Amino acid sequence: MGDATESMQQEGDTCHMTMPETLVQDMCGEFSPLKDVDELLSWKPAQDYVSRELYVPYEKLPKLRVEGLQSDGEKILCCHDMQGGYLEDRHVLGGRDPHGYVFRHWHAIDGFVYFSHHFITIPPPGWTNAAHKHGCPILGTVITEWDEGRRLCSDMLSSRSKVERCVQQLVNIALYNRFDGWILNIENALETDEVSMMLEFVSLLTTAMHTAIPHSHVIWYDAVTIEGRLDWQNSLTKMNRPFFERCDGIWINYTWKEGDPNRIRDAAGERRGDVFLGVDCFGRGTYGGGGMNTYLGLEAVKNAGMNVALFGCCWPYQHYMDKAQNGAPSANGDDDGPLSTMYREWYDFDDEFWYRIDKVWNRRRQTIMTLPFSTDFSIGSGSAYYSAGHMCDPVGSPWYNLSLQSVQSTPWIYDSLHTNVMTCFVTKGTAYNRSNCFVIKGGVGEPTRVRLFQSYIGLAGKHGISLRCTSAMSKGICLRIVLKVSRNLNASEKRETVMLELDCIGDRTTLSLQDSQPSFSSTALVKHPSKQSKNGQVCLNTLEKDADDIKPLEGHSWISCEFGIPAPDVPAWVFEEGCITNIDAIIRPLTSGSMCKCHAAIGNISMWFMNEPFPQCSPVGPIIPENVDLRFVFDDSETSVGKEITLSLVWESERAIRRFQVWMKTAIQNPDNDHLIWGDAKYLSTITAPIYIVRNQRLDLDVVAVRFFVLTEVGDKAQPVRSGTSVTLTFPEVHDKEESQPS
Repeated sequence: MGDATESMQQEGDTCHMTMPETLVQDMCGEFSPLKDVDELLSWKPAQDYVSRELYVPYEKLPKLRVEGLQSDGEKILCCHDMQGGYLEDRHVLGGRDPHGYVFRHWHAIDGFVYFSHHFITIPPPGWTNAAHKHGCPILGTVITEWDEGRRLCSDMLSSRSKVERCVQQLVNIALYNRFDGWILNIENALETDEVSMMLEFVSLLTTAMHTAIPHSHVIWYDAVTIEGRLDWQNSLTKMNRPFFERCDGIWINYTWKEGDPNRIRDAAGERRGDVFLGVDCFGRGTYGGGGMNTYLGLEAVKNAGMNVALFGCCWPYQHYMDKAQNGAPSANGDDDGPLSTMYREWYDFDDEFWYRIDKVWNRRRQTIMTLPFSTDFSIGSGSAYYSAGHMCDPVGSPWYNLSLQSVQSTPWIYDSLHTNVMTCFVTKGTAYNRSNCFVIKGGVGEPTRVRLFQSYIGLAGKHGISLRCTSAMSKGICLRIVLKVSRNLNASEKRETVMLELDCIGDRTTLSLQDSQPSFSSTALVKHPSKQSKNGQVCLNTLEKDADDIKPLEGHSWISCEFGIPAPDVPAWVFEEGCITNIDAIIRPLTSGSMCKCHAAIGNISMWFMNEPFPQCSPVGPIIPENVDLRFVFDDSETSVGKEITLSLVWESERAIRRFQVWMKTAIQNPDNDHLIWGDAKYLSTITAPIYIVRNQRLDLDVVAVRFFVLTEVGDKAQPVRSGTSVTLTFPEVHDKEESQPS
């Protein structure tokens, strides 16, 4: 947007600001643990609207996964243990370090534990939101260790009434923050009378959590014994069984030996599904040695038909980032800064780490269970923020916010043809929205199917499906999105499957009926895409630094296609008893039988039921500026050289809208009239709560007004900057240093 002259009243509300009476207050922008019993007992949930919206996670656990850690089959409980916790993830509204730790392999686990070495470890909202978005329960941690731990236990267990009060507070904390249970990690000795009280604590907490949160889990860690000694059993024995009998599960310490998983299974009997054998990714005496051999420990547990508790799943990240901080050269010799380079390499290292685990565990969970659904593959951090194919800030705005993580893909290439050499991955730098997109590249001669997501989306009683896909691709190839719909028939009958194939660029969609692999008929069952639009340009050869085999594609645009699949156009059973079990992509050459290089990027996929419209962007309520602090900036000669503003912006919005872009314009006085001359809009941030804190925003000296815009994002859509709600502040003309300070 170019400079424009406009009236102050033309757009949004205007506040004529006088000098503030109070300084801005930090509205608890950081999340923190509780460090002692007094802090636990004095904890209170916030009652005001802003704090509720700021701290309460909004993603609820999908119904299909509420059994979580108590479901059938072998399970993986994953504990992050990231350098003591509360790092970049502590910033509730998001941080600015794009290299913070993120977890992407939600499909591989059944539960997640947020861990630190602080007494009451409460998962920050970003982690709870990301876990629940993938249908994964998340647990907090109650931990006491060594001498300080003995003091904490003595205080908490000093009387039954105090135990009951602590239990109620732990339940209240879990309810308010909407996480799904607790790990009890007592790694210190207990006095004899404290052991009986600890047993009572475990029993009371488990019962109270089940009453308040029926699907919750309370899991005991194998450390202190029934005799009060700190003595890790590395097995299920009479020394730790009494604790196990009073809660939902036990986490066996990670230094068990070969043959122990079978013995533990036999000792657990009917409750073997509630026992988790520890495996330490950092090694430290664990079976298999940890590191890239962590999968060996999981393989031994899997062979015994038991569950695993994976400790320190951040190991691949720490391994690479520690090298970066120590100035080690990258593996590929890049010289664009060790931190950024190592962060990119960690991606691949982490993928290999989890690929080995996936291969031995061979049990992937559904990550999509309901509609509407939308993903742009964002991992929750980035060096810049994209919206509709355009980078919001031309110079880049690094960000970190796990609440902005999209549903992560579960990529797999279904290809038995050796002539195809394909790879698929999530990019680390270019995006349609937010920070990432899904890329398929390599050589293609025959149609190749790539899994994007595993799902369990029931279609019974629905009138049809709408799907919108935004993609970009090199010349000579065709990209299709495939919905695999299945139904389970009687045991004597064959499972029936239908593939719905949708051309992302083309003039038709096709349908094929078979049991496993899609065909490529040209039957036009669904007519032309209902909408095609071109958005921001993408240069596909910049998606990866090693893409030198792909010719530059400057000028190619993101193409958005929208499809409708009404119920009458498919077999009747699809919308009576069908279920979408896979969302895949098919890549093929436009000329049948020809071998060509391909490079396709998927920027967004959105799906919704025809009888349940996809939520739309709508303006937020009035923006209220609070705690405004304007200061003049002076040089050494005490001459004013600029201005600095700090304030909080608060608004209300519809519950369905949980992403907000914040932009800013500044204005100078027009010397010829009373109007203001407004400059270009500047992107500030994207957040998931209806509050934004502007801290020490530097302004030019001649700026006399500032306007803040709040725009909404829903799915793959965002409001244009000029359509959002805005508020305008005008400044007094003050140049004296004493007058610039608040009274």
